[in-house]
Amino acid sequence: PGEETDGNDTTARWGRTAVKAVRGRGRGHVAGVDDRYFSSLAAKRERSRRVRRLKLTTGSRQAPRGAHPEPLGDDFVSLRDGGHMVTNRARAVHRSEDLIGRDVDEEGESVDDYLARKTREFNEGTRTCPLDVALWLRFAEFQTELLALTKQRSEATHSYEKKRAIIVRGLSHNPDSELLLLALMRECAKMEDAATVKRRWKQILGEHPASSVLWRAFLAHRMTTFAEFRARDVRGDFRDALHALSSARLRCLHDRGGDLDDEVRAMEIAIADMVVETARFDLQAGYTEHAVGRLQAAVEFACFGAVPEAAGTSTSEAGNLRMFESFWESGE
Repeated sequence: PGEETDGNDTTARWGRTAVKAVRGRGRGHVAGVDDRYFSSLAAKRERSRRVRRLKLTTGSRQAPRGAHPEPLGDDFVSLRDGGHMVTNRARAVHRSEDLIGRDVDEEGESVDDYLARKTREFNEGTRTCPLDVALWLRFAEFQTELLALTKQRSEATHSYEKKRAIIVRGLSHNPDSELLLLALMRECAKMEDAATVKRRWKQILGEHPASSVLWRAFLAHRMTTFAEFRARDVRGDFRDALHALSSARLRCLHDRGGDLDDEVRAMEIAIADMVVETARFDLQAGYTEHAVGRLQAAVEFACFGAVPEAAGTSTSEAGNLRMFESFWESGE
């Protein structure tokens, strides 16, 4: 069928003219809207890191429920109070005119200015308070914010390296900080291969064998590194963790003359938790008999083992372990 026409040439001409006019305004233009907000040039300027931006803050208190909030200032235009609308709007215009003559530094700060200021503050803070672990962590985490603001993928590697360098500087002042060590290993895992990360973990655990927090983080890393995951190797890592924590407990107990203070009790709780975690992994890996035997042996030795004081002997804990091994192997 042919095209329907109503004979209205004016409508047809108007339609063709309107389409031509809209197309001729240029890319990125929205008909009927000011170019100040939606043009491609405005969008490019908005993404610029050199543009200074004001950070508006409100100083008014939260109004009670059911009450009208207090005015935010002389430039606040109330929509409820019609009698003061003209006055407030006039004040806002005068204040805007006053801002035009002010120095550019008072109009806000650009992204580059903000990053430079925060970096300077963190450098001064860490130099003044080098033992503040939380400050070092915030300084390192600020590099992530810096990368997000720069929006350049080419700077990602440099940002990770700088973040790690900051954590290493913090560790030079706080070598025993578990939080800084964990942060360091998280950053190393992002940049290095699994074998290198494992060697770093072994070095850190060799320097801090009594830290149950680090052992747990290392085991979690081993169980989630699928490229090198082997159940037999991870079971060996659990065994190393138990030996290291038990040896650290014996040294701590010896240094305190056998007194069970809070630190020794905390280490014993950590060892008990590690035994349960080891048994859980054995169950998940299919070593059911090993898991049940491990829990049974722990209960037998800890709850029903020989008490030297009651037996009138001075058998050491190592001697008790040897006797328990003979008892366990006997199958009685």
